Amino acid sequence: MIRDYRKRKLQQAFDLSVDDLQNQVKDLIDTKDPAKVLHLVKNTINSTVWIGRNAIDYGASHLNPEKHNEKIIPPTSLEIELLEDITNKKNISPTRATFSEIFKVIFNERIFSHYDHSYQPITTIPKISSTLVLVPGVFNEVFSSAAFERGAKHLEKSFGIKYFSPKVKGTKSAEENAHQLAEQIIHYSEKNSDERLWVLAFSKGGIDCFRFLKDHHEFASNNIDGISTIATPIMGTSHFEHRLIKIANKIHEYDDNFLYKTIDDRLDILFKDIQKSLASDYQVKWFENNYDKLPPNLFYTALALESDWYDSHIWMIITKAFLQSKSINDGVVDIENAFFPEYFNGINLGVISGHHLVGNRSSKFNQEALLETFIIFLEYCGLLKEK
Repeated sequence: MIRDYRKRKLQQAFDLSVDDLQNQVKDLIDTKDPAKVLHLVKNTINSTVWIGRNAIDYGASHLNPEKHNEKIIPPTSLEIELLEDITNKKNISPTRATFSEIFKVIFNERIFSHYDHSYQPITTIPKISSTLVLVPGVFNEVFSSAAFERGAKHLEKSFGIKYFSPKVKGTKSAEENAHQLAEQIIHYSEKNSDERLWVLAFSKGGIDCFRFLKDHHEFASNNIDGISTIATPIMGTSHFEHRLIKIANKIHEYDDNFLYKTIDDRLDILFKDIQKSLASDYQVKWFENNYDKLPPNLFYTALALESDWYDSHIWMIITKAFLQSKSINDGVVDIENAFFPEYFNGINLGVISGHHLVGNRSSKFNQEALLETFIIFLEYCGLLKEK
């Protein structure tokens, strides 16, 4: 079982990498844009590393399968009962299972179904009428694709669920990115007027989306079913209160300086706007003052991630060491800040294991199972409609 699973992951890495690189080469030839050469080189390196890592994992599963066997277990009898009720659209009372528990039961089964192809899952993936809109977070430009795009491609290929990912700048303020989202999402909707949209936002992308929804209340009410956030600091983050960051931020005292303005305008590396958008004292006040201006007919869900330092990506290990927190977190966002407050009518989906970079294309995290879980859960709750 472990060998087959690792073989499929290696094949996936190879297929997606080849497809992406072919599209980028074609785009480079068509546009003749020199800037895209560096993008192609970066993605070639990332793809090579991704394929290489999966090749090593696959080889290791042959040499010592027991050592590399994942701890993935099938559903228990109680979970099977819940899954059957979910499939049969039976109402599950909160005393029996909360929304977060239902979500986790579905997620665990979807993971196992990917791991063991001989297992026949109880839940099925409905064909939804909504198009998925993927909104990435901070510094997404560093990676080869938008966060969780690998999972979105799986939904499109396997179940015909369309998606697109608007471009935002990871270093810009929530207000500026909200404007960029508006241009692209409204344009897409005008060209595809028969489609309704479901927004899946990662990290700061969720904050950008809240600004967009508030500023385009009527459009959102008429065209968007809802928004699901993953590891979004809805209540901001206190990490910018770290002593070393405060020292570094003293540079902003010279924001009237010509050199400061030149660097800030051209290189986007001073991060003044992004810090304002993410700071707890600013974000908590913004949400308190604006939550009632968000379209009330949309659904709102929030999912948090948690990871121990030794389970994290190397960059997350470094981040955890630098931005130490007393709260449970995913390396960047404290889970208590990733949930909607009690005064807001949102659905908190609980916490699953994963560091803040699980949305990366080369992550070993099962993005495919997670996005399948969202579809099943939201359709079961009547929040997304089946075709």
